[in-house]
Amino acid sequence: MTLLKRILYIGALISCLSASVPLMAQDSPGHKEDLGGVAAFIIKKDWNEKWYSFIYCQYEQRDMFRNTELYYARLVGRYKIRPWLHVGISYDNMNYNLGGESGYLRGHRSLLDILAIKRWGDFNFTWMEREYIYLHSKPRTSTPHFLFNFVRAEYVPDRSPVHPYVFGVLVNTYYSLNEIWAQAGMKV
Repeated sequence: MTLLKRILYIGALISCLSASVPLMAQDSPGHKEDLGGVAAFIIKKDWNEKWYSFIYCQYEQRDMFRNTELYYARLVGRYKIRPWLHVGISYDNMNYNLGGESGYLRGHRSLLDILAIKRWGDFNFTWMEREYIYLHSKPRTSTPHFLFNFVRAEYVPDRSPVHPYVFGVLVNTYYSLNEIWAQAGMKV
């Protein structure tokens, strides 16, 4: 690997500490504005025209970068029914900060995905339905499974091997709006 590629990969990893501005539902009425960051990397393998898999690792901070919110490693396998329609199954080894003295929710979960993906110029549009199924967690989660769906619009220009991106996501669980995310970063 050339020195330039190494520098680009390290720069991309550092750039993944992208700002996110989620609006999270709280116990009290209204929403709380928050600032945090996400660092992530993906190792992807295309097996043939239909099958692909990847390992995705993510680390998140919230509360104005003061607390670790979540970190996990995800193993994903997906199948392309059509170029625009994908289905998949995933496994997560995850840790989620419950806050305060509650500590972390540590566990294993399975994910079932249906994705519709459309490329239009320099934009990617994705709609995804995901079912989270907790296989094991400590402490035991009160929600053994839940439905998650999101719509994502992403600007990813194809002019160079390094792709800066900006995207916005609307996140719903059981068809009620829970979060709005905006992120920026770099893909290599």
